[in-house]
Amino acid sequence: MDEKSALFAIKISRDAELYMDEDLEENIVVKIKKSIKNRETGLPSRLLFDENIPFKYIDFLRKKIDVDMSGLIPGGRYHNFYDFFGFPVSEESLYYKKREKVPCARLDQASNWFAEVKKENLFLSFPYQNYRYVTGFLNKAAMDKEVEEINITLYRVAESSEICMALEKAAKSGKRVFVLDEAQARFDEKSNIYWGERLIKAGAHVKYGIDHLKVHAKIFSIKRKEGESIQTYAYMGTGNFNEKTAEIYGDHALITSESAYTKDVDEVFAFLKDKTHTPKFDSLLVAPFNLRSSVEQLIENEIGYSKEGKIGKMAIKLNSLEDPEMINKIRRAADYGVKIELIVRGICCYHPLSALQEKNIKIVSIVDRFLEHTRVYHFHNNNEPLIYLASADWMTRNLSGRIEVAFPIHHKKTKSFILASLNAQLHDNVKGRLITGTGKSQMVSGSETLSAQEKMYDLVSENNAQYAV
Repeated sequence: MDEKSALFAIKISRDAELYMDEDLEENIVVKIKKSIKNRETGLPSRLLFDENIPFKYIDFLRKKIDVDMSGLIPGGRYHNFYDFFGFPVSEESLYYKKREKVPCARLDQASNWFAEVKKENLFLSFPYQNYRYVTGFLNKAAMDKEVEEINITLYRVAESSEICMALEKAAKSGKRVFVLDEAQARFDEKSNIYWGERLIKAGAHVKYGIDHLKVHAKIFSIKRKEGESIQTYAYMGTGNFNEKTAEIYGDHALITSESAYTKDVDEVFAFLKDKTHTPKFDSLLVAPFNLRSSVEQLIENEIGYSKEGKIGKMAIKLNSLEDPEMINKIRRAADYGVKIELIVRGICCYHPLSALQEKNIKIVSIVDRFLEHTRVYHFHNNNEPLIYLASADWMTRNLSGRIEVAFPIHHKKTKSFILASLNAQLHDNVKGRLITGTGKSQMVSGSETLSAQEKMYDLVSENNAQYAV
């Protein structure tokens, strides 16, 4: 093609971070509203371009927008991949097979959801199950005359949020509603502030974050009068309270009335309401308090078993692995013979520094129909598995700069389900990629075709059947 008549696509990315000044007298919501407007004119930070464009034009553009050489990113001919969500497709064979949601028989058959949870903890898996069980639980709490109080953390909510509508209904009915609304959830600030202001008008107590700590935990608690006492119900999850993303994000959640969980959840909310409160946790691992130190000790325990000639083993599933201290812990464990299986969908900064590390650490990445969002920490623990589900990736910001919650799984059948799901993901030879020591990826091998996300439907169905009334 003649260079003079050629067309090439470019894409300029701007700095999207919101920078807050130190004027503490100004309301944080006002600050964020001002900063959102500035985002559209943020400094250029990256220039993505069609790799076929002559360099002289790229260099001209680079200088014009003042981006250094490290900000030049070669790419394909089309850059706005988000547009593909709305791309018209008429060929039926290109669509994924339609699958029905796995019902939660216990709730579908129960006349009283609170009584059902008191019988036994409720475990849910999305998007394989319908998120209406979560919104439904909050709606029932909003309408229940015995419910006196609801506390919740909101990080990213849908624009037409059913979660927030339930909270609004509860507040208007006179219930005490506390909402920790993380106003600085990047790109969702506008939606979060909208719902925060709307909930305040309804009578809720809304707090916009904690100084110097983002609140990324996915929890709520419900206080319900039962007889002469107050019973607490707690929700702990790995995904946001967002019914829209729950259709495409793979996540797990636990709803419980067990005091071992609810007392610790109460401690988290006590700190969120009053940061001078010093929380104490017996069951939950909560960043930035005891999450990092507890996980490091669990890794050390596996090293100890390996030193004794026993099995040292761990399987960790994350969105991102970046924290240098945790990476060094993993390396140390591998050098002592601990077998480590990692499932990391996104950023993975680990690379082996020794032959033992290369031998003992396996890394798989899965990018499929649903976004793999669940964080799972599994430690072999001398054949008495310890399993935690969490909101936290192993990134410095998550472990040290955010409020995050990891919660233990005690139920044997649920443990078996989680271990089976990890095993399927580690052996997914349809969408799974094995990350080699050089950072390259290759297909996971296997004699029989295995898609972890297809297998999940079967696993969730089997797990649900175990709990059927």
